[in-house]
Amino acid sequence: MMSPIIHFFDEIERLPEEAKALIAQKAKLHRFAKGEIIFQQGQVCHHMFFMVSGLARVFHGKEDKEVVDWLATQGNPFTAIDSFYARQPSRYTIEILEDSQVYSIGYDDLEALCRQFHVVERIARLVTMEQFLILQERVDMIQFQNAQQRYDTFLRRFPDLSNRLQLTHIASYLGITLETLSRIRAKY
Repeated sequence: MMSPIIHFFDEIERLPEEAKALIAQKAKLHRFAKGEIIFQQGQVCHHMFFMVSGLARVFHGKEDKEVVDWLATQGNPFTAIDSFYARQPSRYTIEILEDSQVYSIGYDDLEALCRQFHVVERIARLVTMEQFLILQERVDMIQFQNAQQRYDTFLRRFPDLSNRLQLTHIASYLGITLETLSRIRAKY
């Protein structure tokens, strides 16, 4: 049976067997418990993560307030993006929100795979581009949608998360107050 991370890569573009073998060797499977912090603000993030099962949030703090920037759901890559690519200390923290299975692959290992296999480099570029587009969609949502529209967009993008996330995390992700979110949800 093909591991989920290799399947993820292979679905984007067919991998040669040698690349699959190296990815299987370099990617490590972790089991994290709910509430575990797997990356802490102020450190340099050396890993790209891939959510096999479970849920995580990428967030940062500002003036005694946490802002959820990214929700990592099954089948999706995630990292402290500012640090992983720029190789500098991050402003983000990554917390596991449910018992989760997560693959990780180190920055140096991923770079070596990209140098060795053009197809891996292409996949990494396509994944990065997809993540950039998702972030841009979120920025546009916050800038141009009212609170009700943001929640509707959230429900379309994450149809199964409204009952799995704390309301404070949803409100933070949407850039609205908890009170506003409660009023919107009362209409459903």
